[in-house]
Amino acid sequence: GPASAPGGTAGGSGAGGTDAGKPGDAASSGGAVLDASGTGGGSGGSGSGGAASGGQADAATASGGSRSSGGTDGAAFGEASADSGARAPDAAGCGAGALLCGAACVSSNDVEHCGSCDDACGTTGVESRACGSGQCAPFCRPGHANCNAGASGADDGCETDATGTHSCGSCQNDCSVQGLRCLTDGVCGCETDRQCGQSPGPTCDTASGHCVCGSTTCQRGEFCRNGACACNSVPGCSTGQTCCETPAGCFDLTTDASNCGACGRACPNGFACTGSACVCNGDGDCDAGSAGTCAGGTCHCGATTCAGGQRCQADGSCG
Repeated sequence: GPASAPGGTAGGSGAGGTDAGKPGDAASSGGAVLDASGTGGGSGGSGSGGAASGGQADAATASGGSRSSGGTDGAAFGEASADSGARAPDAAGCGAGALLCGAACVSSNDVEHCGSCDDACGTTGVESRACGSGQCAPFCRPGHANCNAGASGADDGCETDATGTHSCGSCQNDCSVQGLRCLTDGVCGCETDRQCGQSPGPTCDTASGHCVCGSTTCQRGEFCRNGACACNSVPGCSTGQTCCETPAGCFDLTTDASNCGACGRACPNGFACTGSACVCNGDGDCDAGSAGTCAGGTCHCGATTCAGGQRCQADGSCG
């Protein structure tokens, strides 16, 4: 039956007209159109105040009726009052550490969107890609180095040849500071006696690249100074260590994760250095965007066994 507004009553019909809504009329739920005072507005003439089922409530002017003053139209049955559909995320909705790229939120440390959308980390000379704090931080293959880190423009991976005398194993390790050369293993050493210094009687063991001062065989990267082995003009390194010009000091390149296999060649985060090779310690080390497992010091992404130092990227591949 007709419904009244709170405190009101259903109004009567105008002359010859009716204002009771038929079942299904799209006025207020189950009842007639109400005027501003809370009483039902009558219809004039012989027109009917009810609209067709599912339609908008209004007077049937075609048959001479008119809507009463102050009356309101009802919403069509089934019409949505607000958009209830899912919305695409906006930049604010992605949250901290994420970017809105297209219609998707992605991590700002995604190697395909490192710091900004579509700013991918390069692959040249790269063993494993990584992005941290919006900057590409690759793990380079032996003989390559990333010397343009933080430069503007597209990332170019590990773009530098790290087999030269001035960049031996890493960007700033300059063998020439001590008169030496970068040998084929990516470590500074000697090729001739003269390269070992001007002190009396230095010689070069060309088979190993070690300088020999008198009767003492120096560690790799050392030269002869005043008849004794020296590393960067200070006393020489301990047995098993290598003298690095940058970072300056003596390091065991077989076990030092920051100088693994070459001076300044750092392993990926969490990896250890064993036998001059970077190895994972646990499953978490292999996650560079997707989960992986660590077995025998090597990461496994699904059924794929990665190369040494590689991790599982966001697409599930080794890299």
